Amino acid sequence: MSWIKVIKEGEADDDRLRTFYKKYGDPFSGVDNIMKVHSLNPESMWKHYDYFKHVMTGRSGLSRMQREMIAVVVSAQNNCEYCLEHHKENLMQLTGNQSLCDKVSTDYSSADVGEKDVAMMGFAQRLTTEPGNMRHKDVKELREAGFKDGEILDIVQVTAYFNFVNRMANGLGVELEPRFSP
Repeated sequence: MSWIKVIKEGEADDDRLRTFYKKYGDPFSGVDNIMKVHSLNPESMWKHYDYFKHVMTGRSGLSRMQREMIAVVVSAQNNCEYCLEHHKENLMQLTGNQSLCDKVSTDYSSADVGEKDVAMMGFAQRLTTEPGNMRHKDVKELREAGFKDGEILDIVQVTAYFNFVNRMANGLGVELEPRFSP
């Protein structure tokens, strides 16, 4: 499951951990491993989950599809198999388009989406691979593509979140759940 100890659902003796597992666990597959890796620090688990829900499903000028595309681009750049597989699955559920999911994960610039979304994914990739080289012109290019400042903030938040969670998954060896096995 990971390279550190993880407290499983049936073994939780902490009230906050038990509550989290009960509230957010899928009845068939339980809680995702990326959340379980926080089990030694239940407060961290709750805060991680709350922020994830906020950036991915909270109020935003970005669609859920756009947020999932950012998740896929960032996770592919970071070679994070865990997040890449999860968010390609989410993107597939939203679009029903396997070709789009594959293109976003390998060469987003050739994906069958508009120029606005290509600009968004390019920004996310640049922020992921060259964070110290970001300049005002990068934000201006998003504005020119049609994004408003609140949406630009959301693009940065989703990008930053996935850089964080990719490092959690890769740094702790978080394994994919069995449902992802071929």
